[in-house]
Amino acid sequence: RWVNRRSHPSIVDVATAQFYNGKMRASAEGRPPSAFEASPLALLEHRVIFLQASACAPATQASQPRPRLTTSHRNVPEAEFVRRLFVGLTRYVSEQDILPMSVYKLQATRFPRGQAISAAQGCEASIAVYAITSYGVNKASVQMSAVNVALTRAQDLFLLVGDKECLVR
Repeated sequence: RWVNRRSHPSIVDVATAQFYNGKMRASAEGRPPSAFEASPLALLEHRVIFLQASACAPATQASQPRPRLTTSHRNVPEAEFVRRLFVGLTRYVSEQDILPMSVYKLQATRFPRGQAISAAQGCEASIAVYAITSYGVNKASVQMSAVNVALTRAQDLFLLVGDKECLVR
């Protein structure tokens, strides 16, 4: 069995159920207290939350696709949603405690402190925000391996942002 020493037990429960077939557990050792735990955010009933952002218009493709690599995408309304979320969260925790991510580097650069999911491996933050970048009608960057990486970056709270219609497809 794998032991997760980073995340709140309810985040570990979601990760183990979705990605590890019950083979991961939260550490029995207490985690050190975080700024999150001292904030009103600690009163949230759930530590893994989906935020519907269906009002976000479809993304546009990068104007200059990079040769021999997959084309990156951006979604300006979604990026603005994540930016506003980030600003709101900084009322309770520091900017360094928030890690916004997207599978697309181009989209991640539009987030404050944003990281592409490939660059976020090995990182951790009190609050991890993962944006499912919608980039066309019923198209989104839902890669379960990327969701797993994003989820397991969170210590206290994981926020999944996107269009639920794209997520369930």
